[in-house]
Amino acid sequence: MKKYTWFKISLFISFAVTICAVLFKIMHWPYADILFTTGTLISLIYIMIALTDIYQTENKTIIEKLLWLLGFIFLSFIAGFIYYFIVIKPKYRLQ
Repeated sequence: MKKYTWFKISLFISFAVTICAVLFKIMHWPYADILFTTGTLISLIYIMIALTDIYQTENKTIIEKLLWLLGFIFLSFIAGFIYYFIVIKPKYRLQ
């Protein structure tokens, strides 16, 4: 349960920091690169939590695990939100 809380917190903080970094970059304000780096490092937290959770489950096939891996590598925010709302959110309701 605690890892899902870390997942949610790091997902939303990473998304907010990256959106702020985009704003800083568009407006040519300083520290945009630092915000992008911070957002990327924070996103590594939820990516690692999700991938360890995916690879520890027995009910997913190798193809599903590979697709989740590719999704988190190339489309990390989209895959993160999909994983949160489709996989993690129903687990909260059951407990």
